Amino acid sequence: MNWRIKMFDYHIHPDFSSDAQGSIADYCQQARSIGLKEICFTTHYEPDPMRSDIEYVQVNGKRMAMDSDWVEYYFQEIERARQAFTELVVLQGVEVGYEMGLEGKIADFLAKNRFDYVLGAIHCLDHIAITASAELADFRKRLKPRGAEYIAHRYFDYVRAAAGSGLFDCLAHLDIWRKYL
Repeated sequence: MNWRIKMFDYHIHPDFSSDAQGSIADYCQQARSIGLKEICFTTHYEPDPMRSDIEYVQVNGKRMAMDSDWVEYYFQEIERARQAFTELVVLQGVEVGYEMGLEGKIADFLAKNRFDYVLGAIHCLDHIAITASAELADFRKRLKPRGAEYIAHRYFDYVRAAAGSGLFDCLAHLDIWRKYL
């Protein structure tokens, strides 16, 4: 039997995400050079209104609010990459920071935009980023004193809710809750 494994990556953050570097074209070039056949860009979308002054996307080096029209620019950039890298399947995805109680807002965002693939992720607990070194002091002051058991239980409450929401194709980095413990 001749087994062929299709190599792909469905978790790529281009420079639209505030925590990423490298353009969509740069990642396509790298994917081609290492033999990937299919990739999916998953720029971050953080719907939590309590974090709207912190969370943003970058378009041409400029910050844009999460609730702005940035997605059209993102899709246009992906379409340019599809035209330039015809041997590569390039999908347009998103990584949504799940927050309990915001399922309607997330569903509206997803319905409004035509994503090929949707990752869900837990980036915050009680509106505090658990994945960002810039918010480490707040995390240590407000969450860490409650202990690892509290953080783990709270995190997996979010994971269960995200999985049960039906909003996502996949959940990302399920062990990230331990990053700064």
